[in-house]
Amino acid sequence: MKNNRLNDLTSKEWIKFQKSWFIHNPPPRRKDVLRHPAKFPETMVEEFITFFTKQGQVVLDPMAGTGSTLVAAMRQGRHCFGVELNPEYAEIARQVVVEEREALGELAQGLTAEIIKGNAACFADYVRERHIPLLDYVITSPPYWDMLHARGAATQKKRRDDQSLDVVYSENVVDLGNVADYEEFVERLVKIYAGLQPFLRDRAYLTIIVKNVKKGGKIYPLAWDLGKKLNEIYTLKDEKIWCLPPGEGIWTKTGLCPIESIEKGDSVLTHTGKLERVVKTMQRHHVGEIIVIRPAMLGCSVRLTPEHEVLAIRRRQYIHTDGTTFHENFKRSYARGAVWLPVRELCVGDAVAYPIPTDEMDLIEFDTTPYLPRPEDWYEDGDWYVTKWRGKRGRGRLPRTIPVNTSFLRLAGWFLSEGSSNSSGVHIANLSQEAQEEIATLLHQVFHANTSRDKKGVWCRSRTVARFLTNLFGNGARSKFIPNFVLHLPLEKQKHLLRTLWQGDGHIGRDGRVSYKTASPDLALGIFFLTARFGALPCIQRDPNWNNLLFRSLDAKVLREVLEKEASPINHIRRQHWQRDNMVWLPIRDINRVGYDGPVLNLEVENANSYTTAGFVVHNCQDNQRLAPYGMGSAWVSNTFHHYCLQFRNE
Repeated sequence: MKNNRLNDLTSKEWIKFQKSWFIHNPPPRRKDVLRHPAKFPETMVEEFITFFTKQGQVVLDPMAGTGSTLVAAMRQGRHCFGVELNPEYAEIARQVVVEEREALGELAQGLTAEIIKGNAACFADYVRERHIPLLDYVITSPPYWDMLHARGAATQKKRRDDQSLDVVYSENVVDLGNVADYEEFVERLVKIYAGLQPFLRDRAYLTIIVKNVKKGGKIYPLAWDLGKKLNEIYTLKDEKIWCLPPGEGIWTKTGLCPIESIEKGDSVLTHTGKLERVVKTMQRHHVGEIIVIRPAMLGCSVRLTPEHEVLAIRRRQYIHTDGTTFHENFKRSYARGAVWLPVRELCVGDAVAYPIPTDEMDLIEFDTTPYLPRPEDWYEDGDWYVTKWRGKRGRGRLPRTIPVNTSFLRLAGWFLSEGSSNSSGVHIANLSQEAQEEIATLLHQVFHANTSRDKKGVWCRSRTVARFLTNLFGNGARSKFIPNFVLHLPLEKQKHLLRTLWQGDGHIGRDGRVSYKTASPDLALGIFFLTARFGALPCIQRDPNWNNLLFRSLDAKVLREVLEKEASPINHIRRQHWQRDNMVWLPIRDINRVGYDGPVLNLEVENANSYTTAGFVVHNCQDNQRLAPYGMGSAWVSNTFHHYCLQFRNE
């Protein structure tokens, strides 16, 4: 690569290292180094050393253990130094270096590889005493607080005791692994790494392999605390797992919103079915591949960076004797359990999850102030807002609060399905005399408004009511929406809205199918959200002009019960999804890969660490800097399972 000042890699090798997460499978550990209770593998360190240095440069591990970093550096032709507090580990490391030098033969000639028995906090003294040159790279893994003393380490302690292996680093009071106070531990660790900064070449890198820890039922975010504090001294780099391009919809308290419009403090739908608070929003530039996933039924695709993790169920694929392929029964797949998988590992036929919203927020009444047309033109008169100026039909009047009751919700359904407004007032179209009588009654109950009828429907000649309903529900066939406070009402209340929606634009077929057709994509998504809460998921068919929500089989049966329509024979079209444990599982219909050069965004979400896109739930990935679960046998997403390779630059 031209002008490559960082390393000696080719373009292909460089791109391979840019993966945002990886699982490392090291060879078996040698018996002499097994004694160390938390050694990381030389083969993994080699990858970092070859990426962050050139041949002949100088590498340091200030907490060298049994010498993994020095072995890796020698194999890659780098000079190296290590500091180790435990004299027994330091001696093992010296012997390992000697053996590695012999194994490398001529390749190790001229290379410095030195183990210093001492305290990393005193590195400045060692630089002066031993004339250590300016460092080109530092890589290390500190103790994970005093976790080797924790009760949860009992199983490992018994296993290692049986083999006469160490279960703690040392009994030295200076050893950070023996510090009981978390805040003191972090402060001392940060001080050590900050003390290396004067001896690190400008724009050189520091990599710290660490993990968050769980103790006494509480998670201590060690990786994040280190990242935050050291970012004041170095520049934290390589935050690569950013996830969604602008425009991708996220389910929030107010409905489906573009990810770029979401702010700290907003609430998003998580994999638990509950709303959780966004504690941080993030953005960066991404050049490379974007993966486009299209699940069944929803009529939409979701774009993500390849490493973004998705809650999924693997489904095995088999081949018939005639050569055609098929997937195993979902029951078998589900029995193996759901896992968080990088989107690049998903295949067509695997199932992704859409959570059924469970949060209920009952509202007895709502304040009409936010929906007033031109609030400055109104004044309060008891329980009413009254316009300051008279119109042709007198002063406009609106109640200060409106009860969220059956009358309001049934009127909302009529307006969303058949209503329109203009300068003459509100018109709700319906040819049925019975429906017209109900609409007129509802307008009077909610607004105390006078009405008139024509052949096509009911008029309310009030511009005040017309503007209010427009502000609350939208106007025009393509811009209607269900307001956010309605989306989370108790199911018993939401039934009334759905029933008049279907009386307006819905269809219930003799073949058992139930459908709803609207020109508004926002209204279609709102209805989808509501019916999903009842356990009825539609297949959404979209074209440039219409959004058709089609309910079949058991989904149609559930919705008929909600709408109080008599049961009909269930058509035997197989469901395109499966419902388990408050999750709807959707098979992936299509996967595409496209090039992308632009911003990508992510959210850090409280408690659940997930959020829901227009098609399925994803992990928020805020903690994945460079993930290296090299000691694990799986890739489960857990804040206490992943090892984080935090990368800082000296600037």
